[in-house]
Amino acid sequence: MCGIAGMMMAGGQPVDRSLLQTMTTALVHRGPDGDGYHVDGPIGLGHRRLAVIDIAGGAQPFASADERYQCVYNGEIYNYREIRTLLERAGHVFRTASDTEVLVQAYAHWGQACLERLNGMFAFAIWDSSENTLFCARDRFGQKPFHYLVSPDGSLYFASEIKGLYAVPGFSRKLDPQALDQFFAYGYVPEPRSIYGQVHKLAAGCFLTVAPGTPPNVHRYYDLPVQSSKAHSHIAWDDVSGAVMRHMVSDVPVGCFLSSGMDSASIAAAMVEHAGGSEVASFTLGADDPLLDERPQARRLAETLGTTHRDACVTPQMSGFIDRLIDIYGEPFADPAGFLTDQLAALARPHITVALGGDGADELFGGYRRYRLHIQEETVRRALPAAVRAALFAPLARLYPKLDWAPQMFRAKSTLESLAASTATAYFNSVSRVPDRDRLPIYSQAMLSSISGTHASDVLHTRLATCPSDDALDQLRWMDVATYLSGDILVKTDRATMAHGLEGRLPFLDPELAVLACALPTGQLVNRISGKALLRAGVEARLPKGTGHGPKRGFSVPLGRWIKDDMQARAGSAPLFPALYDSGLVRPDSIEGRAKRHAHGRRDAEGLLWSCMLIDRMISRGVLAV
Repeated sequence: MCGIAGMMMAGGQPVDRSLLQTMTTALVHRGPDGDGYHVDGPIGLGHRRLAVIDIAGGAQPFASADERYQCVYNGEIYNYREIRTLLERAGHVFRTASDTEVLVQAYAHWGQACLERLNGMFAFAIWDSSENTLFCARDRFGQKPFHYLVSPDGSLYFASEIKGLYAVPGFSRKLDPQALDQFFAYGYVPEPRSIYGQVHKLAAGCFLTVAPGTPPNVHRYYDLPVQSSKAHSHIAWDDVSGAVMRHMVSDVPVGCFLSSGMDSASIAAAMVEHAGGSEVASFTLGADDPLLDERPQARRLAETLGTTHRDACVTPQMSGFIDRLIDIYGEPFADPAGFLTDQLAALARPHITVALGGDGADELFGGYRRYRLHIQEETVRRALPAAVRAALFAPLARLYPKLDWAPQMFRAKSTLESLAASTATAYFNSVSRVPDRDRLPIYSQAMLSSISGTHASDVLHTRLATCPSDDALDQLRWMDVATYLSGDILVKTDRATMAHGLEGRLPFLDPELAVLACALPTGQLVNRISGKALLRAGVEARLPKGTGHGPKRGFSVPLGRWIKDDMQARAGSAPLFPALYDSGLVRPDSIEGRAKRHAHGRRDAEGLLWSCMLIDRMISRGVLAV
């Protein structure tokens, strides 16, 4: 696990080595074990290393034996031994035991087709001095990040994190209005945009090729195989256990994150199974709210499974909470679990270097409650023509009151709106942190003009249009894997763990397991009672009785209470968000009015206020410009 940075200068300009070192040093937290550089005319590659496999021989940048290829690589190839065997049979000779050399020789042998053989998480760049081409790629699901920008003179710069690009001459911190609207809507900025108009993210499952002075060409090599025939009737324990075993490959201590749920418990149980009697360390972080705190359940699980367990509770101050999130993520990131994961990584890092987690199971095996609701609504949408639905449900939705503080069963307004909408729009309404009715009215006329002709839901509409399956669950997975999973869940895991030099691994995103998940009958995966039904059937015999049968708590903090406490502490003083108000992007009166209604319990504006706090702080700190 590492941090990478680099540049390809236009017009044959030589690389500024000191600039490359500055870019790479900004990523020191991702690789505290050493650095390395390759500079050759217009090409510069930088690397920060966290040594996990072949500690002695895996230094980077890594050069092929004939020095044709130079590689910087962030990630792990779990099947590197199997690929090495294939390459050795084809006549390749290896000098090290590292997966980095396997990656380089695989590219030399198969070219871009090597990506189809890699089981792992990765972001890498390989310079081919013979073809005068830079090849960059990102893993199937986007577990490892890759950001890049093209300067006005045509030079390409890239880095694992946005902060690695800050030193690039002419770097602009000016925000992208469409990205800002998407952030307010989703709580993160979906690929390929970033909050900065100049910076792009290489999307998950894509590769990029570029020659000096030419624009980069981006191509997709992987998509979730939802078009697979539903040929499997079940998932077996050995399928999950095998994925965990592949993810345990390491030359350094490996542990796991443990909650009270089935996903992390399955990983912990499989790790104990494969540890051969060795200690398996597990870690849990709780919040100061009994409805969110999973520590008691996790302790009981750890005791039954036989892991060596540690836990802690987090009670942050709001100002420190926000600043820490900004420092870790480099752009606005509204998922409060991002802070918890950071603190969990801090708890684990003194004891382990690699941590396995359960992220990805909900997307692949249909675990979210919103999936069940959407599928039920989709049955109605498909039964009635769009014109009939609009005429029937839209008027009812306008008449029904917005009952934010009422029990879920009485909040029918959103359901009526969704039944009147298209599939993508309905799903956007269910995942949006700040819906249109609360988001668009706060924008100034200048902001509305900047996003005219676009809508934050375009991300989902565009993605859904490419889905090869008409199955409702397949479509949900297709959208979520390319948006929520890669833009929120995996960003959270990567940035928060790497902030502490800890490598996070996610066995449920094993490509072999993903193929099995997509081949399961969707009607049995998600039924009227629960999601992940087939996954539960496959693993529950190996787990303590009752695991995961309690209410789904999620991994979060009592954000609403913290926001109210912060607002009450500042009541009657200065405006809530002065830097944001001064930006000209929003209408202060609209935000202040919503804040008062939130404080008095008349409307739920938690998502809006939290997002405003983040943007206001980024502007006031100079991290973001208007």
